[in-house]
Amino acid sequence: MPQPFVVKTNAVEALKNIQLTLKDKKDGLDHTSRSLVDFLKRYYRKKDTAEPNKMGGERTHFWKQIARSVQQVPKYNDFNVQITDYRFRQKLYGGPIVPKKAKYLTIPMKAASYGKSAAKFQADSGINLHFQRRRGTNTGVLAGVAGRGGATYYYLLTKKVDQQPWPGTLPTPERMGLRVKRSFRYWLRKRFGNAVT
Repeated sequence: MPQPFVVKTNAVEALKNIQLTLKDKKDGLDHTSRSLVDFLKRYYRKKDTAEPNKMGGERTHFWKQIARSVQQVPKYNDFNVQITDYRFRQKLYGGPIVPKKAKYLTIPMKAASYGKSAAKFQADSGINLHFQRRRGTNTGVLAGVAGRGGATYYYLLTKKVDQQPWPGTLPTPERMGLRVKRSFRYWLRKRFGNAVT
């Protein structure tokens, strides 16, 4: 089972070295990690709105799902924010994608087939799909006929895709670090008064 992605920022390591009682340090880190969780959730909800599916069709709201997976994991005297959606690392780092159970990956080619498996698309649309191999390649297509029109390609079939890292999958370390520092400074002032600078 894939491990959650642990969000790290140098600002947190600096905060751990501040001389406080264990209880105060725990409270401060807890406040700061909740603040970063809130920041990341809002970041991904905004990203979901700003990046609709280019193909059109039914949206899966991938980034909203990522937002829901951002969690603060209780850890004594430490800071632990995780993104638990197993697909996040693939978006962040990119890399090869291969089929796990089927012979081919099915890549949607039309808005109507986006976000649906080939079986679900057939059931929803009533269009029967048939396989066509593309000459001289290791790929094929699933095509179907709707009404009296000609054949339409709904899915590209391939054995492997090399995905590039997705821009802005994680906010910059500077943005996250600034959020962490501001949040911790706010907690210090609230805890110890305006004497803290």
